Amino acid sequence: MGRRVKGKSKRSDKSTDLRAVTKKKISTKKGKRKSGKCNARVDELLQMAEECMDMFQIEAAEKYCRQAVEMEPERVDALEMLGVILLECGGEGVGDEVIGLLRRAVELQPEDGHSKYMYLGQLLEGGDALQCFLKGIEIMEMKIEKQKSVMDRDDVAAVAKAVDVETSGLSLDLSSAYCTVAELYLTDLCHEAEAETQCEAFCKKALENSPGNPECLQMSATFLLSANRLDEARERIRQSVSAWLATPENIEEEGFVDNGLENSPSYSTRQSAVKILIEVGEHDIAYQVISTLLAEDDEVVAVWYLAGWLYYLRGEEYVNEAVRHLLHAKQLAAKVDCDDVEMLEHVDELLGRLEHVDTLGDDGHAGEEENDEVEETDDLEAAGEEMDVR
Repeated sequence: MGRRVKGKSKRSDKSTDLRAVTKKKISTKKGKRKSGKCNARVDELLQMAEECMDMFQIEAAEKYCRQAVEMEPERVDALEMLGVILLECGGEGVGDEVIGLLRRAVELQPEDGHSKYMYLGQLLEGGDALQCFLKGIEIMEMKIEKQKSVMDRDDVAAVAKAVDVETSGLSLDLSSAYCTVAELYLTDLCHEAEAETQCEAFCKKALENSPGNPECLQMSATFLLSANRLDEARERIRQSVSAWLATPENIEEEGFVDNGLENSPSYSTRQSAVKILIEVGEHDIAYQVISTLLAEDDEVVAVWYLAGWLYYLRGEEYVNEAVRHLLHAKQLAAKVDCDDVEMLEHVDELLGRLEHVDTLGDDGHAGEEENDEVEETDDLEAAGEEMDVR
């Protein structure tokens, strides 16, 4: 391929990761409570805050949750919920307040509830993040073992079934946590002596705990790629993408279930999948995934860059498309004030290599081929929409 795909190599964007978690319900049945009317009012406020979050009324959710914390400062679920809401709100210095809230929750309830450790780990770095993640993993593992023991000895089928459902959800969270630690060893802790060994070990744990999970398979592919085990990485990422990307080939495979875009991995996860696919030479599959991304959101600079880079790699037949997509990435980057210097430098480098292609007008924008650019972009988006329909 010539060179690695450029872009930020640090850990996945923390605010994005944490905002995604707000889709999960935060239990309002935990933490120290007072009795009587105060307790009931706090329950009501937290319920109202949760309903506001579901309707994306974030400021209202923050107001209700702050009231709950003021009434019961040691209510762990309220502290945790307020932290998540503040991350959704964003703003300067919000991270410090959230870290304070989560650390207080940890002090109040250190041995119960894994989510606060996982949230906190996403906001910290290096060894501090690792310790949070490992504690969260420990709590999840212990809870799963306890639930399994209940299932083994409980004679009531309905109770056992309910526990099984809860265990399944927790098991997925555990697999995700294993992946998070593996990623940490590829980024913040990559210079540690045992980084490669530990990363592989946590990838293995994730896959053993959740075989066939696309997130686990993709994390494994990322590790294998970093270890220059390209053939294995190619196989892993193909397995991962085939679990959720509707194509004519895998739709016909026995056992494939097309759950639609709603149940596919997050936008950022699919974007990362494209990077891996390009690096292992799976250009056709990368094209299909990029199509779904542009159909969903065509204002992400990195996706236009990846499309341009992909076309560049596909050879002379695609140089015009490469130039058009790279130019659009550069123009969009200026519009949204993109700060990924390494990626933008690569865009300029590629455009420099392609400057012999006559696609620019006097104003520096796409010239006579502008209509073709629109048609090509429409083709990409239409392909994505068609796969979504499938």
